[in-house]
Amino acid sequence: MFVISLVGQKGGTGKTTVALGLAVAAAHAGHTVAVIDLDPQATASKWKDRRPDENPAVVSAQASRLKPALEVARSSGVDYVIIDSAGRSDDSALAAARAADLILIPTRTSILELETLPALPDSCGLLVAWCGPSLCSTACTPAPETRASRRLGR
Repeated sequence: MFVISLVGQKGGTGKTTVALGLAVAAAHAGHTVAVIDLDPQATASKWKDRRPDENPAVVSAQASRLKPALEVARSSGVDYVIIDSAGRSDDSALAAARAADLILIPTRTSILELETLPALPDSCGLLVAWCGPSLCSTACTPAPETRASRRLGR
């Protein structure tokens, strides 16, 4: 079982959208997928309520229940678990990072997101240290042209 966690300090950067997109793509490729929704807003869980397909499964859980949820996924033969954490620094992001084989930190190129990036290398270093061989990756999603993106030469 391969675990992918989406974490980040900002809400609205696309963590849930990326999580669900990855889950559906893996399901369409024939893999059994579970999404664990650690965000109290439960957006992924609400999405699942509207989706008739069984795969991917979506489970809403608190960070303190992540380990048992992962054990159920493993014993059920799930190929991929995708963990969607809350858009803030809290226990869910740390728990998700510790459980991950791959950590994704989606960002956008607006000034509000860019201002959080100076702390990112330290965060990645801590996450990699806590997660052992896990990979910490930063992915910038294209945004409409803004003053901030022009400053970056995009």
